[in-house]
Amino acid sequence: MKPFVINRYGRMVFPSNFFPNLDFSVFETLDQFAAVIRRDFEEKAPSEADIVSRLESARTAGATTCCATSRSTCSGSTATR
Repeated sequence: MKPFVINRYGRMVFPSNFFPNLDFSVFETLDQFAAVIRRDFEEKAPSEADIVSRLESARTAGATTCCATSRSTCSGSTATR
C-alpha cells in the first residue's frame, strides 16, 4: 500500500499519520541543514501577499457565482409570474 495518494488536482497527499524517515547524516554542518530548510520551506512557500491575493480572488469568484445564480433564479421566477 502506498503511503500517499494523488488527489484530483494531481498533487501528492500524505495521510495524517505519515512520518517520513529523514537522514540527517548527509549534512556536515548546521549551516548546510539551515540552507536546505530555507530552500525547501521558506523560499518555496507563498508570500503573505500571494496568500491574500488568492483569498481575495476566490472570494470575488464566489461572490460572482453567487450573484449569477441569484440573478438566474430571480429571472426565472419573475418570468413565470
